[in-house]
Amino acid sequence: MVFAGGLVLGGYVWFGDAGRHESVARHRIDRLLLPDGIETLTTITFRRGDSKVLIERMAGGWVYVGGQPCCATSNADSSSFIDARVRMLSTARIERDFSLAAIQPKHYGIDAKSVRIELAFLQPEERSWILAIGGRTPDGFGQYLHFEGTERIITLPAYHIDNLLRLYAHR
Repeated sequence: MVFAGGLVLGGYVWFGDAGRHESVARHRIDRLLLPDGIETLTTITFRRGDSKVLIERMAGGWVYVGGQPCCATSNADSSSFIDARVRMLSTARIERDFSLAAIQPKHYGIDAKSVRIELAFLQPEERSWILAIGGRTPDGFGQYLHFEGTERIITLPAYHIDNLLRLYAHR
């Protein structure tokens, strides 16, 4: 009898709240921000107010075109610093993907003072995205990004955004 009660309790603990996790999972997105990788990424531009930092992929690697990093001792150091951060971005997985709908962007910490990141790609077709960086999610682990010109908001793990912003602050 005790054994049977243990099985029932164990079954509930193991499977009992599966329905609650299922409903959360339907709203979770688990795909890469850059599904084609970083090979087609050609430039990264950071903008905030009048401040602009431009990073381009050249034959020898990534270089700061608008604003040389203050801490680097040579272009090789800058290139490896940039490359490490861009490669990490290639692993960034979108956690949530939803529409602004009737909610204002400022609800997500996105306003005129937000840093904008423009990612320009060469292939499959020439295109670019402008992402406005918003605030942290309520749990503090994610960060909101708004695809400018659309109603699309996504969340990424905040450490990916922190990592990318190091390119902006490193200049």
